[in-house]
Amino acid sequence: MIENKDLDQFILQYSGYSNTIYDNTSISRDLNIKNEAAFDFIQAYSEQFNIDISSFDFVKYFPSADSQDLLSNTRTDLTVGDLIRGIKAGELNDDIIAFEENDPNLPPKLTIKKIILGAILVLVVAAILTVIAIWL
Repeated sequence: MIENKDLDQFILQYSGYSNTIYDNTSISRDLNIKNEAAFDFIQAYSEQFNIDISSFDFVKYFPSADSQDLLSNTRTDLTVGDLIRGIKAGELNDDIIAFEENDPNLPPKLTIKKIILGAILVLVVAAILTVIAIWL
């Protein structure tokens, strides 16, 4: 189940989807929001959550029925998780959609816990070096 209750309600109201919505729920495949309904959905999402969609490649995620993109292997599903990241970022585009939280190529995410542990480590090392300096 997704954590953003406002988005959950928006999706339920817009799609009438009766199952539990998860981060990996596909907008087109699972919610069956396609073509013009998808355009309206993304517009309403943008307005409801104040999201900049000016760089959103609509055809990439919602190709039309007569589009050659249906035959292409490059078609990508837009998921609820992508919409959540869009809300957090204030925009929806390929960079936001492609972001992988556990990607090893990305810098580590700083949290309060990591900052405090880092500060403690620095203090412990400084204390050890002080003791060594005194003994020498």
